Amino acid sequence: MTARLPGSLVCLTTSSAVGGAETSLLTLLTALQALDRSWRITVVTPGTGPFPDRCRTMGFDVVELH
Repeated sequence: MTARLPGSLVCLTTSSAVGGAETSLLTLLTALQALDRSWRITVVTPGTGPFPDRCRTMGFDVVELH
């Protein structure tokens, strides 16, 4: 049997606000996390705001560029 390594995913967004694209991204990431909790998911945003705050609340790693 082959051991499976956990996956990593980095998502880059161009907005720190919460709009339609960000809501869709959170839906996708939440579904991925529900399928396999071993994935390490990091969201990169252009700065502080409600979107990175929501990502942290949902358990995703966040990098805020300044």
